Amino acid sequence: MDRLKHLKKDVKRKLDLAQVQQMRPKEEVLFWIQSVEAMEGQVNQIVEEGTQQISHRCISDHCPKNCCSSYKVGKRVAKRLTAVEGLRSTGNFSDVADILLPGDVEALPNRPTVGMDSMFEKVWRCLTEEDEEWNHAITILKKSASEILGMDDEVLPLLKFSYDSLPNGEGFIEEFDDMNEALNQGHHIIGTLKQACLLESGTNEYFFVKMHDIIRDLALWIACECGKRKEKLLVKAGVGLIEAPGIEKWEEAERISLMRSDIRALFEKPTCLNLINLLLNNNRELERISNGFFKSMTCLRVLDLSMSLIEEFPMEITELVELHYLNLSHTPIKKLPGELKNLVKLKYFDLKGTTKLTMIPLKVISRLPRLQVLNLFDSRFWDLEVESWGGDNLREFEFLKHLKALGITIRTVSALQGLLNSQVIKSCLDLEELTVREEENDFFSSLEKLHVKDLPKLKMVRAAAHHSCFQNLSDVFIKDCDALKDLTWLLGLQSLRKLHISSCKGIEEVICGGVEMVKEELATFSRLRESFLRNLPKLKSIYRHALPFLSLEMIDIYGCPELKKLPLDSNSAKNTSMWIRGEKQWWDRSSGGTG
Repeated sequence: MDRLKHLKKDVKRKLDLAQVQQMRPKEEVLFWIQSVEAMEGQVNQIVEEGTQQISHRCISDHCPKNCCSSYKVGKRVAKRLTAVEGLRSTGNFSDVADILLPGDVEALPNRPTVGMDSMFEKVWRCLTEEDEEWNHAITILKKSASEILGMDDEVLPLLKFSYDSLPNGEGFIEEFDDMNEALNQGHHIIGTLKQACLLESGTNEYFFVKMHDIIRDLALWIACECGKRKEKLLVKAGVGLIEAPGIEKWEEAERISLMRSDIRALFEKPTCLNLINLLLNNNRELERISNGFFKSMTCLRVLDLSMSLIEEFPMEITELVELHYLNLSHTPIKKLPGELKNLVKLKYFDLKGTTKLTMIPLKVISRLPRLQVLNLFDSRFWDLEVESWGGDNLREFEFLKHLKALGITIRTVSALQGLLNSQVIKSCLDLEELTVREEENDFFSSLEKLHVKDLPKLKMVRAAAHHSCFQNLSDVFIKDCDALKDLTWLLGLQSLRKLHISSCKGIEEVICGGVEMVKEELATFSRLRESFLRNLPKLKSIYRHALPFLSLEMIDIYGCPELKKLPLDSNSAKNTSMWIRGEKQWWDRSSGGTG
């Protein structure tokens, strides 16, 4: 019965959310809920009668006085159990409501706006005045919604109802031993918030989301205990601050965000005994943080100084023993102190793009007991480490027993060899992206064979335009990379002679159909001699238009049921004899020609 009650609560939660979205509940759903509630009453009555029977025991508590009555109770219990199971089996509704069709439009009397009359009046006055008044209009339009009269009392509580109606009452991500599980839950939470229209896709849907100003104010309002403790948050992100807010506003704050501002220095010494989260990233003018600034932040867990101009590491950070997350990426910082060993709870350390960093106390970093993520991508220290010392000291990283992700840049063959010898990378199973850029040409320009194998999470290979970095690459072998969707990066490989793709369950196209060919790229397969396409269950197209295969001798196709056409026409294989080999079933399904 408890499981049925939980199921009823889930259904009613869906109904509440549907009603907020102006949808009409389905009759069968309402009838089911009424049936469950009636069943609850009947079960409670039976339980009460059974309790009374038990209290009238006789013969040393072995049997009730009225055996016939007890038998009837047991029979009713069995019958109700069957009914409960029937209700459970019919309660899994995929849709609980219907979209209401627009009805006839009726003229309704004007209703007062929620405290916005004065704002409308000011905006209208600005719009009807001279052009220079537009700046003031924009200021009014950008004003925080939570400051408009009536928002706290009427509008935000209604929006909070939508927030409270989210499935499963999602909150912050819980502790996970497996970072991939945490990442998956994060994607699930973002997806749920999108479905509830509390988040929107950003400019790049894969990397960013955005939030409407009203929803942002709602989030801040909820975080401040429905507006009762506004001092908990100090959020002044992206509003053009050139100075930090006064220290009196920091005292009760638990989370502070001053990101994307123009603050140049932090001179004061705030008292922040409750501060957990401090975001100062993207203050591109921030050069100086005074001694004593971090002294009282004994509870701080998250600190982000990325994209600032800090050159010297603030030593007080080494006393923040509760710190879990430290981001110094894209800063001109030059060296890190040995006192970092105090940060025994640090899990995430980002040093990406620290192009001036020349000294890291390796023996200190490698002894941080909880470190899970270390990002040294594009760090000058990494280049110096693998080049100057041949990777010997990289063995220090082997002490990081909980390390889940390591960001690095490989620029030379010797750097790669040093890395492999150090066994820092024991497995690449979680590798999601492989990027090759112009500055790595010295390494990749001599590369002739590239084998990419057993990378189930690899989603993307990025290569520099025109592929001067792969100018001698002649043999490409890709196997068991199930997350790959296409291999468009092959476009422009003029030395390619052999292409082998097998057992990649996600590949749908070899060259993505949305790419437009240019003359130089028409030579992509001009020297290709052999192509093997095996066990690619989703492959639908090699390329959507015919390509010149001036040297092709063989195409071998096996286990590609969705591939119906090849990118061939009467001019594709002039002056060469081409052998196409495939299963009989494939020949029967395929129609030849371009595709």
